[in-house]
Amino acid sequence: MHPPPRHFDGAEIVEAIEALNRKRTGVGQGLLILVVSAALFLLVGYWQFEPIDLALLLVILFLHELGHYLGMLAFGYRDLRILFIPALGAAATGRKEHAEDWQEALVSLLGPAPGIACGSCLLLYDAASGGAHPALRRAGELLLVVNGFNLLPFFPLGGGHFWNRVLFARSPLAEGWFKFGTGLALAGLGFWMDAWLLVGFGLLFALGSSTSMRTGRLAHRLKPALEAPPGAPPPPLTPEVAEFLSETIQVESPFLQPKKASDMAFSVRELWERIQMRSSGWGPALGLIALYFVILFMGLGSAVAYVVVKGVQG
Repeated sequence: MHPPPRHFDGAEIVEAIEALNRKRTGVGQGLLILVVSAALFLLVGYWQFEPIDLALLLVILFLHELGHYLGMLAFGYRDLRILFIPALGAAATGRKEHAEDWQEALVSLLGPAPGIACGSCLLLYDAASGGAHPALRRAGELLLVVNGFNLLPFFPLGGGHFWNRVLFARSPLAEGWFKFGTGLALAGLGFWMDAWLLVGFGLLFALGSSTSMRTGRLAHRLKPALEAPPGAPPPPLTPEVAEFLSETIQVESPFLQPKKASDMAFSVRELWERIQMRSSGWGPALGLIALYFVILFMGLGSAVAYVVVKGVQG
């Protein structure tokens, strides 16, 4: 038997959520996180890569995440930071209340798109010059590999975030199965590549898909009663609604036993934002999908053209 839901005062939950929303990473703190994580990335990577490849990877990953960072900055995201993840890559993080789906999807493309364009130009320039620039060729290869890999439709890669926000987040069941299936696919890819950290990463997100599905289904059920009317901005979260959501979350997830309102605030905020989340329609979605394939085929086309030109020259 599960314990009854713990009572939390709605005003305390709202106050805790407002404190979370006001929280910002200072410039100094953000730079410290970036520098320390980059140093750890280099330290771990020293045993995996040649020095020149490691230096190129550091620059390529930073530029990739800078694309995401600048996109989030342009769309009004807050609490932005870039950090490196030793042995795995890097990430740009930030949040925006009630971000529109097309904004989130576009931000996910702003990382790989510049890298694929630059990599394509470097490879084709090297091919046209008869292979006279091996350093540029290596940089072009890594740009295409790193950014092309990120475009794969596996959650939590950039391509996975893109397809989830454009298509699958419209249905809690579809979103849950998409995250579960692509997490397993990413783990399988890691097994094939003998990259065990990638295996663990994929399995972690596959197992976490059940929580996403549960939150999505609960939001879908509560949406008709709590979402804003069509065309109206999302309403503020009232103490009464916050209290109701906290009790509902505990009934649906009896294993969740937070001790303070600040602990419950994370779950209430996520559920409230899922309830207010709207899709912008199929027109923008199709335009974004077309852009995704343009970027993808740019990388594939330049790689094929490079191989063909090198074959003719060889």
